[in-house]
Amino acid sequence: MADVTKGQQQLKHLFKAARDGDVEVAQQLLKAGADVDMADEFGDTPLFMAARKGHVEVVQQLLKAGADVDKASRFEDTPLYMAAQKGHVEIVQQLLKAGADADKTTRFGDTPLFMAARNGHVEVVQQLLKAGADVNKADQQRSLFSPMVHVSPYITD
Repeated sequence: MADVTKGQQQLKHLFKAARDGDVEVAQQLLKAGADVDMADEFGDTPLFMAARKGHVEVVQQLLKAGADVDKASRFEDTPLYMAAQKGHVEIVQQLLKAGADADKTTRFGDTPLFMAARNGHVEVVQQLLKAGADVNKADQQRSLFSPMVHVSPYITD
């Protein structure tokens, strides 16, 4: 019971550090043995939170500590999906370098490339394409459109 409570407290504090971008607290908690992949009630991990919020240094520390780069939330959103959706180019690069699956789909069939294109994040689109993301993988459950439908306005000759 005491271990569960300690683990829950560490998770709570690691999530706060990830959300707030507090790299020093994250480092201390990881050194103290906090479970880097423990998820909250939504299936979100500290890496997911740091990627979503755009905290580059915290993402680096979590990856260094062995965070599962493709661990998905209960909606099957991954850290890469969230970083792509928000346009966090540097984090997208880090996650891809760490081996993130550029084509992993959410429960709704969205890919990181689809969301980056839909939100107009051209640099993220470029990084995902460079990493081999499938440009023809459609958002199957909603629009049946390729990501190119959204990115084509940004392509110039």
